[in-house]
Amino acid sequence: MPPTLPTTAAEIELMVRELLADKSRAVAGVGHVFTKRFYIVGKQQYVEKLGIENAPDGDIKVRCLFIEFVGYEDTAKGCDEAPVFNLVYSFRAIHEFEDERADGSCSSDDFAAFVMNLRAAFLPARHLGFPDNLYHTPLLMPDRIRIDEDELTGAFGHIAPFVLKVELATGD
Repeated sequence: MPPTLPTTAAEIELMVRELLADKSRAVAGVGHVFTKRFYIVGKQQYVEKLGIENAPDGDIKVRCLFIEFVGYEDTAKGCDEAPVFNLVYSFRAIHEFEDERADGSCSSDDFAAFVMNLRAAFLPARHLGFPDNLYHTPLLMPDRIRIDEDELTGAFGHIAPFVLKVELATGD
C-alpha cells in the first residue's frame, strides 16, 4: 500500500522539509543539516550545540546546510476541491574557509565539489516518496557563492544560497 499524505498543509510542509533534509544528508560533505532555526552567538556556541569533534588537524570545522520553509505560491492548476500549490524552501550551505592545506587541497575546491554534488542530487528523481502528489523543481542558486562571516554560526567561510520549490497536488 503506498504511503498517504498527512491531512493538513502544515503537517505536509513539515514532512516535506524532513524529506528534503534526508535527501540532502546523502550528499558527500554536507555536514550537519538543520531544518529549524536556532539562536547562537558565535562559533563556540555552534560547536557546543552540536558537540562537534575536532577535525583530523585538530581544528574545528563548520559545515552545515540550513533548510528553511520560506513561503508558498498558489498556482492556477487544480480546482477548488484539489488545489495545487508550491511550498518554497531556502537552502543555505556554509563551509568554513580553509586556505591551502599541507596536502595541497583547499576549502574552495571542497565547497565547489559539494555545491555541484548537491545540485546533482536534486536533478533526477524529483518525486519525494509521493510521486502523484509531491515533486520538486531543480535546485536554483539565486545569488552567487560568497566568502563572508555567516550570521548564524559566526564562521568565516563559503556561503551558498539556494531555492527549491515543491509542488503539492492535494487531490487523490
